[in-house]
Amino acid sequence: MLILDGPDRITAIGRDDIVAYPGFPVFGIRLRELIANPGDEGWVSYDAGSGELLRLKIREKLWQ
Repeated sequence: MLILDGPDRITAIGRDDIVAYPGFPVFGIRLRELIANPGDEGWVSYDAGSGELLRLKIREKLWQ
């Protein structure tokens, strides 16, 4: 997943760094837009790959 934050800042989140429920097809995630959900401190998005409405929490990776 790529997060585009302005013309000069791109953050990549690798497939191996995404945690989902067992059986969720992480390899086929297709998100077009994230909508802020401040009450849940996360994001909401429709995944065209699975046909599911997802709640996402994106956190900075603190380990190497």
